[in-house]
Amino acid sequence: MINISVLITCHNRKKKTLHILNCLKKQKINKNIKIIIYLVDDGSTDGTANSVKKLYPEIILIKGNGNLFWGGALNLAWKKAVNSKYKSDYFLWLNDDVDLFNDAISNSLDYEKKNSNKNFICVGSTLDSNSNLRSYGGYKLKKKIFNLINSYPVIPTNDFQNIDIFNGNFVLIPNKVFNQVGYLDKLFIHNGADTDYGMRAQKLGIKIVLMPEYVGYCNKNTNKFKSTKYLNLDMFYFMKRYLKTFKYVYIAKWYFTYLINIIFKINLFK
Repeated sequence: MINISVLITCHNRKKKTLHILNCLKKQKINKNIKIIIYLVDDGSTDGTANSVKKLYPEIILIKGNGNLFWGGALNLAWKKAVNSKYKSDYFLWLNDDVDLFNDAISNSLDYEKKNSNKNFICVGSTLDSNSNLRSYGGYKLKKKIFNLINSYPVIPTNDFQNIDIFNGNFVLIPNKVFNQVGYLDKLFIHNGADTDYGMRAQKLGIKIVLMPEYVGYCNKNTNKFKSTKYLNLDMFYFMKRYLKTFKYVYIAKWYFTYLINIIFKINLFK
């Protein structure tokens, strides 16, 4: 039996959350594959938890305090899966706003079938339902430096492609890779944790591949993150860690902005 632990986080998106759970229920998978779902409800006030308990009692529902954001909530689900009675062969990061195709999980396992290699991370791309164009997925770096500004999106073709970094909407990670890379870095609260994970994996010689098939629809999130301060913190940590040439300029700018915010109570992070 192959156990796939699906890690999902949610906050006040009951309709979307229930939809992704229904998508998982409809997955076309072999009988030797078992899907175990770990859902962190990070302080929802729209009745998400009650609806999940009623409609999907088999799901492992974990309560958050409302301040975990994506990174903290995903790690909480991940730790629950690692310590579960079920031995995980794979971990699947999955955003709750993905309209998942029925063959997505089955297709994500094809790379290992063709290569007999578990030392990889498999990334799925999504489409925007309005434009039918790629919305999230993988990226290649134009230069041999870890700089998002110099990256470009990779469009799925008829075969697996090597990529450098990725969005965390649909990411399959074998247990072997998890044992090497570990959890998301807790420094990254909401933004950049997925990119950082890919970079850490590559440094360990782990291959990152993009699936040839799209895994579903997921429209670009245009909602303003409720705390731009946290986005700035994430960007600060990211720049400090990866940008060697320009990081000191950015750090100085960040500290200046932070001091203005503290001393004069002018929130320049908005």
